[in-house]
Amino acid sequence: MALSADALPVMNGRRTFVERPKVIFNPATKRFVMWMHLEAGRYTYSRAGIATSESPVGPFTFLKGIRPITNNFNFDTSSPTRQHEFGGTFRDMNVFVDDDGRAYAFYASEDNWTMYVVRLNAEFTGPEEPAVEGKTWARILVRQMREAPAPFKHNGRY
Repeated sequence: MALSADALPVMNGRRTFVERPKVIFNPATKRFVMWMHLEAGRYTYSRAGIATSESPVGPFTFLKGIRPITNNFNFDTSSPTRQHEFGGTFRDMNVFVDDDGRAYAFYASEDNWTMYVVRLNAEFTGPEEPAVEGKTWARILVRQMREAPAPFKHNGRY
C-alpha cells in the first residue's frame, strides 16, 4: 500500500479519496513526492494532495491538501467548488521535473476550463512562494477545457 486511505483527511464527515497520483524524486531531499487530485463527495473539494516517502512505492506520509493558486478570477460566489474563497480547483494533473531540476505541477483548474502550470518549491511539496503569475505560475489554454496533461520535453522543445 503506497498511501493508506486512513492517512487521508476527512471532509464533512467523509473520507477524501485520491485520483491520478504521480510520484517524482527530489534529489536534494532524497524523498519521493506524490502529488494527486484529492477529492471528496461531489467533486467540489478539488485540491492537490501531497505526500512524501523514502521509497517510490511507499509508504507515503500525507502532508496536506491545498489549492496551489488562490487568486480569485471573479469566480461565481454561488459555486459549490468555492473557488472565490479557496482559489482555482485542482483536478486532472501531472508533474514534471525539468533539466534544471525545477519541478512543475500541470493541472486542470477553474472547473476544468483552464490549465495551470505551477513551479514547485525546492522540496516539491507546494508552490514556489510568493506565487507570482507570469513568473512562478501561469494560466494556459484559458477557457479551452483540457484534461489529463502529459508534459514532456524533446529536443529542447516542450
